[in-house]
Amino acid sequence: MKNRIFHIAFLLTVLSLLFFACEEGPNFVDYSNYYPEATVTGLSNTIGFPGQEVTINGSNLDTLTGAAKVWFGGIQTLATDLVSSNGNQLVVKVPADAVSGPVGLQIWTTKIDSIAMFTVLPAPAISSVVSQGVAENIAEPGDVVLINGANFLTDQASVAVDFNGTPVSEIVSLSSTLITVKAPSGYAAGNVNVTFNDDFTITGSGFALSPGISPGDVSVIFLKNYMQPFTTNNMTTDQGFSGTNWGTPDFWTVNEAGLNVTNSGATAPTGGANYQKSGMANIGELCFQAGWGCAALTNGKYYQTTTLPAGSYQVDIEVQESAGNLFNGTNAIYLVVDNGTEIPDLVGGYEAPTALASLAIQKGISYGTKTVQNVTFTLAEQTEVSIGFVVTMAPNSYVRVNYMKLILLE
Repeated sequence: MKNRIFHIAFLLTVLSLLFFACEEGPNFVDYSNYYPEATVTGLSNTIGFPGQEVTINGSNLDTLTGAAKVWFGGIQTLATDLVSSNGNQLVVKVPADAVSGPVGLQIWTTKIDSIAMFTVLPAPAISSVVSQGVAENIAEPGDVVLINGANFLTDQASVAVDFNGTPVSEIVSLSSTLITVKAPSGYAAGNVNVTFNDDFTITGSGFALSPGISPGDVSVIFLKNYMQPFTTNNMTTDQGFSGTNWGTPDFWTVNEAGLNVTNSGATAPTGGANYQKSGMANIGELCFQAGWGCAALTNGKYYQTTTLPAGSYQVDIEVQESAGNLFNGTNAIYLVVDNGTEIPDLVGGYEAPTALASLAIQKGISYGTKTVQNVTFTLAEQTEVSIGFVVTMAPNSYVRVNYMKLILLE
């Protein structure tokens, strides 16, 4: 009897303890000390371009960029768009596909749907930089230079221009497609840069300017795509994609007769640059070929047109290899320089053309020999000239060229 009373009393005691323990409620962890509420005081900019950096100012923004998510007009930034954070400033790039609208932010558990409204402007771009001086690539101090493009800002206070790092002091005029400036003193040859709103810079790549020229290699000033690897990015889709076996070299004029090969799967011909020489390391070269899938060439032309100041010049070419039936009475390839925007035909189909200067390409150059040949010419005044190759070639012949350089002698 006593044992039963004892067991009952013990059971009641346990039940009482369980009951009162449940009344105390759950023991939840308070994470507010771990993730304090983020606050925002503003944005560095409320208008800008895709790719432009914007700073979000505030507190408790954390120092880990991975703690943040940012939206521009509902478009979330990529992880690579989150540049840096020190807890009080979060630097982020406007996404490439951002649209105008509210800027949203989330830091850990704090989410703010709208910090401020942000206007996304169309991305600006430079399409050309042209000097109005002695040549389009030479701008002496004070020469007028035209920067052509799209989506430029037109408030002069929001635009700054520099020539390879040297600031321009005089912007003559501004429009959304044209910035006219005067070349500064003391700049080094290089690209022209345009900066908008003090923190977004675009570069006129491929349109380098020089304050003058000295004797020596001036290829980078007056020629484009002049050495290996020759690029073929301007090919149309019906010619096959860039980097396939054959292509048309960028910035070179190729006449219809020079388009003598059709890539596998393509529907339109191309020619002038070869990208896949089986078993050979050198790719992206100028190559003129007849046979092995390439049609015969009759006055096929491959050249560049440029404007040169007065002076004496030399054109150097490095021939990687030449083989086949060259200069046998029906085949010939010449390096040609002539006035104007074209180079002439071969005389009689295979003899030296009538031109400012010309040179027969040496035949029988073995692979790996890399023979350099050159031709010289003199201009009494600033002149537009065309420099390149004219080819008449029967099947089973080819010439491979590694570069074509322009040297100012004096």
